[in-house]
Amino acid sequence: MFVKVRGREPSSNARTPRIIKRWGGSGVPRLVRQEQLEEQPEAERLGQDLAEQCLECWCDQADGTDKKGAAVELRGSSRTEWGWRQSGGAFRVPLPALALLAVCLPATRSVADLAGLSLPAPGTSPYGLAYAGKADVVWLVDLAQPALYQLELQSGRSQLIRRLPVSQSAGLCRAGGQLYLAARSGIYRLGRTGQSCELWLPLEGGMPTGLASDGRYLYVADGQKRTVTAFDLSSRRQVRQLPTPGRLPRGMSWHDGSLWLVDSADRAVYRLDPCSGRVLAAFVAPLGEVRGVEFIDGLWWFTLCKPPELVATPVKALGSSVPGYAMLSNPLHVRVRYVHTIENRSAKPIRNVEIRLAVPPQTARQQIERLEFDPEPSELRRDKFGQKIAAVRFDPVRPGQKVQANWTVEATLWAIRYSPDERLVRTLQSVPESVRSLFLRDAPVLQVSSPQIGDTARKLAASAGGPIDLAGAIRDYVMGRVKYVRDGRWDPAPVVLTRGTGSCSEYCYAFAALARASGLPVRFVGATALRLPAAGKPASEAKDKPIGKAGAANEYVDTVFHRWVEVYVPALGWLPVDANRDDRPEPPFPRRYFLALTERLLVLSKTSVGDASNLCTSYHSLHSCQPGENGPGELRVGSARAAHWTLLPFDRPAAASN
Repeated sequence: MFVKVRGREPSSNARTPRIIKRWGGSGVPRLVRQEQLEEQPEAERLGQDLAEQCLECWCDQADGTDKKGAAVELRGSSRTEWGWRQSGGAFRVPLPALALLAVCLPATRSVADLAGLSLPAPGTSPYGLAYAGKADVVWLVDLAQPALYQLELQSGRSQLIRRLPVSQSAGLCRAGGQLYLAARSGIYRLGRTGQSCELWLPLEGGMPTGLASDGRYLYVADGQKRTVTAFDLSSRRQVRQLPTPGRLPRGMSWHDGSLWLVDSADRAVYRLDPCSGRVLAAFVAPLGEVRGVEFIDGLWWFTLCKPPELVATPVKALGSSVPGYAMLSNPLHVRVRYVHTIENRSAKPIRNVEIRLAVPPQTARQQIERLEFDPEPSELRRDKFGQKIAAVRFDPVRPGQKVQANWTVEATLWAIRYSPDERLVRTLQSVPESVRSLFLRDAPVLQVSSPQIGDTARKLAASAGGPIDLAGAIRDYVMGRVKYVRDGRWDPAPVVLTRGTGSCSEYCYAFAALARASGLPVRFVGATALRLPAAGKPASEAKDKPIGKAGAANEYVDTVFHRWVEVYVPALGWLPVDANRDDRPEPPFPRRYFLALTERLLVLSKTSVGDASNLCTSYHSLHSCQPGENGPGELRVGSARAAHWTLLPFDRPAAASN
């Protein structure tokens, strides 16, 4: 069997290794107009959210593959009608799903040339960022020196405008044609050209970190007080003060009628209502020590420290079609090859070897462009939870022989963050029975019925305000009790909570047991992770060793993998919760991975435990075999799993159809 979803081939016109390392290539993300096949109603029966119902792509003999298992290529008969046909028949395509992922950035030279750029920043500690009001030019303030610069985004050329006579200069913005600066001692007006520096408003205490203006008010973010304060530009009087949603507010910008505030603890950019401070939406900020932020010509630009640089990302709001007010950012174009290897170490042949591979799903943040199997699967099926499985069989496997089953995908991966309006959430009593029957059941690794799990779940549920609040409380409880230790064991949830250590899978077991005991449905998500080296470090210092050519900075292998959970929230569907990656020695815990995912994850499966004929308790692949002529105690089988990542360049965007 060969399954392939065709997209445009990656461009060979890569720009610089610096850009490739951060974004996987040059140019803007492609205009996504993928071939899609509509899922069967089974997805709805399993309670999958609307995004997955529309976006999952699957080719099998029932819907698009000929009897010989040959590849089906769907060609667009009309890009304006989004009509996709195959000779001899037509396939229904969910049009809203296709429109949902169309990243229609302006086709101007600046956007096309700048998307995904990483530019060296002047100075040693870039912070505040402000658009200069003319094409591709920004103001930038350095916190450590302190100094004011102008930077051309097209060329990367910078110019020192002046040294500043104030220390701890952080926030920067333009208002009424004037440039304003926030420093520890107060707010300063730098004039139209940045050459002057007069105290506009003294500030007492705190540490200003961000500055923004809507033309009437000047908004000051304070990292020490964790507040946003509005001052009237005419009278200089304080109008209101709002609490920030995160613990470490940094830079701030005004765009589209809202304040956009960076929080470095949560790795988030929060969209705030300027009157109430309510979070309207949010997206995942770039990796690194993000400080300043500004929206320029269709892209979000950020200043980062260590090393000092500017980076840009497109951001896509998915709209009401995807529950939870989700936003995409930081696209990454990759090729991933997953390999499961079996070696017969017995003295005699083994029989009926089956390798079961989880097939990566198509989701709102994971756009599969190509999928190939090698060898062809003997069977394509779903487990009882709806996960797609490719089964590859070998018979016999001789002593010393190694066999492999693998797939290769090319995909665009996005970071995603959900900002659900909890006023829309219904109670857990409204969870559909089809979801309850599958994702509230007990399992040996959960032991939901144990007194320890039941008593703790009741206490957490009693103090929670709703399903999302309950998920956050369980997450914090697990992180407060468990320390990450990867020892190769998958013990039941009560053992993990009592012992106080566990792997990512054991964090999931503890969370799932408490959640299911509270009536909150949970499913498990398995993935392979791209673990690049820290900024400025060589590829050899990555958490996963690089593969391929010696010193190659764009090829890595993952043998660790990762797992988290999704909770089912009535009226919203499935939302991600990672009870492991935000763990710290003590609270308060950040929320970088609460209702959010990084772009460096390729989801392999969304399932649960208990289907022994498929993945059982695994989440990437599993094998089984019969001993053949080997007697009791003589069966010896070795296995290995690895995911090989390659960063790919983006190709140039096509002109949008009218």
